[in-house]
Amino acid sequence: MALFTALLHYPVYDRNKNTICAQITPLDLHDMGRLSVTYGVRTCFIVNPLEDQRRIAQEIIHHWVKGYGATYNPLRKLAFERLVVTGSLEEAEALVEEETKGRVIMIATDASPKRPTLRYEEVSSLISKENVLLMFGTAWGLHEEVIQRSYGLLEPIFGVANYNHLSVRTASAIILDRLINRRG
Repeated sequence: MALFTALLHYPVYDRNKNTICAQITPLDLHDMGRLSVTYGVRTCFIVNPLEDQRRIAQEIIHHWVKGYGATYNPLRKLAFERLVVTGSLEEAEALVEEETKGRVIMIATDASPKRPTLRYEEVSSLISKENVLLMFGTAWGLHEEVIQRSYGLLEPIFGVANYNHLSVRTASAIILDRLINRRG
């Protein structure tokens, strides 16, 4: 089966728990593409409903896949080929189902323990048997409606200090490493 990821910019929260649409950053695109190749993620969906944000992301992707960047840095091209920009989570879900000709199990991530969570071993096992779409939230995390739509919530990452606000790129790397290395 296959592992897919989604970096959601909407719906997510700001620090005051307001629903917002976060902006796409070039660093997120670069790093999520690299992670996708490194850990065998078939596609990483960049989800943002704002047309201007999607256009900027597409221009960056085009530069590295078909523009000068493709010849300048072929490894970066490989990473950017894994990125697909969509306007909604539903669009990403439909693309996975169309590509795999099957259902997709959506797993949410969150930095805080909100409810019972799925252990890494459980999700690793799911990845080996099912098509899994692992969802990451930008800003201050995935909106509750996304978490409610998911099959489950992956257990959060805890460090050794009383500080738990990793960048989404860092958290994604840790999570993918834990999931894939448990799977073998």
